[in-house]
Amino acid sequence: MFHPNTSSRIRRACSLMLMLFVLCASLAAQAQTRTIRAYIVAGQSNSEGGGTRKNPGGRNPEQDLNTIGYSHWYADFPQALIYKGHTDTGVGPGWDAMRPAYGGGYDQARHLNNQFGPELAIGHEVATHLNEQIAIIKYGQGGTSLAQFWNPDDPAINCYDKLIATIENAKQAIAPAGITLDIQGVFWTQGESDSWSLADSQNYKANLERLIAALRTRLNKPNLAFHIATLKDLPLWTHRQLIWDAQQAVADADPNAYLVHGKDLETYNDDIAHYTARGEVTLGQRFARQALYAAWGKGQVKTLRAYIVAGQSNAEGVGISRNAAAYGLNPKQDLYTIGFGHYDTTYSQTLIYKGHPDSGVGQRLDVMRATYGLGHESNPLNYHLFGPELGIARSMAHYLEEQIVLIKQSKGSTTLAVDWNPADPGTNQYDHLLVAIANATAAAQAAGVELDIQGVFWMQGESDSIALPYAQAYEANLKQFIATLRTQLGKPQLPFHLATIRDTPHWTYRQMIWNAQQAVADADPNVNWVSGRDLQAYDNDPAHYTAAGQVTLGNRFALQGLYTAWSLGQVPW
Repeated sequence: MFHPNTSSRIRRACSLMLMLFVLCASLAAQAQTRTIRAYIVAGQSNSEGGGTRKNPGGRNPEQDLNTIGYSHWYADFPQALIYKGHTDTGVGPGWDAMRPAYGGGYDQARHLNNQFGPELAIGHEVATHLNEQIAIIKYGQGGTSLAQFWNPDDPAINCYDKLIATIENAKQAIAPAGITLDIQGVFWTQGESDSWSLADSQNYKANLERLIAALRTRLNKPNLAFHIATLKDLPLWTHRQLIWDAQQAVADADPNAYLVHGKDLETYNDDIAHYTARGEVTLGQRFARQALYAAWGKGQVKTLRAYIVAGQSNAEGVGISRNAAAYGLNPKQDLYTIGFGHYDTTYSQTLIYKGHPDSGVGQRLDVMRATYGLGHESNPLNYHLFGPELGIARSMAHYLEEQIVLIKQSKGSTTLAVDWNPADPGTNQYDHLLVAIANATAAAQAAGVELDIQGVFWMQGESDSIALPYAQAYEANLKQFIATLRTQLGKPQLPFHLATIRDTPHWTYRQMIWNAQQAVADADPNVNWVSGRDLQAYDNDPAHYTAAGQVTLGNRFALQGLYTAWSLGQVPW
């Protein structure tokens, strides 16, 4: 009986034979062999991959390559060749051009498979940026612990042995085409299964070092690069901190072992153990970037905590850093008169990217200084206004004892109901915020830095408090805003820190805004409120905070951000 998919299989088989025939003929004509870089992709189920190529069929979120903007990766990509070993034997069906079909279940439905893992982005990104053809050898098996299933000293046949079989079979399969493989690195996504056992977690460092050493010896590559993805930050992985510590320790002790950030990767809402299409693409891109850094001799890609500062004019900020008298505001104060003159210097422990209020496109990723308030775009290095970012930067970086990044997007007189509405089909402040985040991420990556977005500092609500319908809808609108941004960033538990608006008759329905902010914080364990009712404003401009008001707001935001980072919960204001 003729199966409806038979013609598709025949076409793919013919296409593959033609590709290999042309390749062999070309190499024969050159009468010489060719060496290409090869990389190993290995681990458990998130290495196998549950990212969906298309038609996700009920998974939540229902996303695929097309919905996340990577439909151009549907096509075969011969610049990256791939060999995938069968999970039970390590024997694969042969070499092929990269396509989104090498995820979990490939062994049962070869070219018709609908899933992919990190290999897809690795193949596209590494081959493109090196501008050469590469090869990827993949072997993985879900639910396998390093302690039991990847032990190279176990006399029984296990995943380590099948990985070796996959590598040897891959070399033999490509040799007739005149190609020799130079294995350059390993992309390792594993540790979830070990995290359930205290003993396995405690032994993870020793077991990982043993695996690395054995594989390097077997392949006669003593400096073989290992790129180790940290597992996602989920309570499901019970002893994840021990696994993270072990992975960090291995990377710190081994100049050819590199840590790849994976704590924030997006997983399915109804299958939190496995990465979505976006999660797998992000993981593959991060793997690729680290491999490129290793190939170019740049070392370890750095991951920094990043925080978003957003809202309306008091997020923008008219706190004055110096020369207060020139602005005609009362009280005439600046950073120096309130005892914070030391904030009026560059502060390299915090980097900042400020998006333009009307586009989200900023000028640079820069060190923190007291110039990122209202009007910054007109004179970026010599402006004298600041917002809450200044206090956030100084306090958080200091107490975390590490460099951080702030992404700021704000505009005065904007409402949550209209200007920040993520459901509005037009371009608004929400869209500008996404642009700012994307541009900040790209700017950081160009500097060799990955951003791990840890929270949002939200100073907004004044404009909604003037209109009764907006005030009444504030709780629903705030929930929608938070949920949409979390989904967009692939961070379902992203913390939000909400500053309450000031207690002034200027904000007519302020009680409704306060009630809404409190209700959202009470209902969501990852939303906290920050006391803002008493912040000092100008006597002749009661809508905007003074230098003292902005420093206080920034320091309170930072305190709540630190409480969250240290798992202390809500600050008891």
